[in-house]
Amino acid sequence: MKRFGIDTKKMVFLVFMLIIHLNMSADLCADNDPSHPYHELYQSIVDGNVRSGIPGLILLIRTPEEGTWIGTGGYARLEDKTLIRTDSLFQSASVAKFFTAVGILILKDDGLIDLDAGIDNYLSEDVTGRIANGHSSTVRHLLSHRSGLPQVVGNAEQWNDPWNNWTWKDQLESIYDKPAEFPPGTEFEYNNINYVLLALIMDNLTGDHSQFFRTRMFQPLGMSDTYYRDLIQPPGLVDVYWDRFGDGYLENISSWVHHEVYVRDYGDSGIIASIADYARFVEGVLSGDLLSPESLTELTTPTYLDWYCLGGEIRHSPDDSLYGHAHGTQGRGRMGCADMYHFPYSGVTICYATNLSSWNVTPPRDAYEGLWDEITDAVFNRQNQIALDNHSRKKPYNKLRKK
Repeated sequence: MKRFGIDTKKMVFLVFMLIIHLNMSADLCADNDPSHPYHELYQSIVDGNVRSGIPGLILLIRTPEEGTWIGTGGYARLEDKTLIRTDSLFQSASVAKFFTAVGILILKDDGLIDLDAGIDNYLSEDVTGRIANGHSSTVRHLLSHRSGLPQVVGNAEQWNDPWNNWTWKDQLESIYDKPAEFPPGTEFEYNNINYVLLALIMDNLTGDHSQFFRTRMFQPLGMSDTYYRDLIQPPGLVDVYWDRFGDGYLENISSWVHHEVYVRDYGDSGIIASIADYARFVEGVLSGDLLSPESLTELTTPTYLDWYCLGGEIRHSPDDSLYGHAHGTQGRGRMGCADMYHFPYSGVTICYATNLSSWNVTPPRDAYEGLWDEITDAVFNRQNQIALDNHSRKKPYNKLRKK
């Protein structure tokens, strides 16, 4: 039947197909909100990077003018096509060091610790007496990775087999009686053991640094979707995938990661949180909700060159003179990647994470590393067409490796 020259049956069919298409598009983005004025621009960044081979990705952008946008792409679990949701949980990797640094500064504000005191004031002789620089390193040296402590020593089996129960205590003992890397304060060398020792210091001062995290940081900031050393696999945690051989095939290593994070990570990694909670934390800290002005200055002042601070770093916008620079940190590890930053001057927050293991360098890992420039260009310049054109030409990279 035609009315006004229009085939109504054909129109009904076309409307039906349009509804199906819209529903499918919405499903691919889980529960993303398309009402944000820059939704299409921001979502295209996420989608382009997923096409590059990242299994799952989440991005939060908050600005004073437009409010909060959270976008997702890809899968929380590839095997059954479970989508990433805006409330999915992601591993922190070394982002946890920023939490530990803030915890130490809270104890400083409480009058319980002096950053320039020797670590042997807060750790037992059983520990400091077996560690090179144990009697000459300060708390500040640990926070800034300038302690010169020996690096963790392990064989290939210990590093590559998470099921061998090589714990954080074993890692600490692996540096006993080993020579120092350099005298404290003279150089910079990133070393996870610095933050294991900071967690032990917090244990000695508070009884349990993980409980201290919950009562003095998570709860005051309303971080109800954050976990640390309590649930190994809380509801909503994404699975983790590793392109072990760099051939584009992904393996699900979630059971490895859950075990490894619990037995090996102590102050240096191990936070699990939603992207909204990562944003709450970095904003709350940099707004002075947890620290005194003096301690906030300590946290954000570079201690090495012009970028590394205490547990975090400075990252730049397309034009720092207009927008200021960001404070926060990034985490890379077998358990995935996370980035958490806030621009105090312009009030912009950018947080993003993936369930792609970064244990080796692959094209998707390279794509993730380029996200900062893409996102800041989109947020501050509203220009991203070149990057989007590049993404649109890329073919899907990763496939799930069959067991």
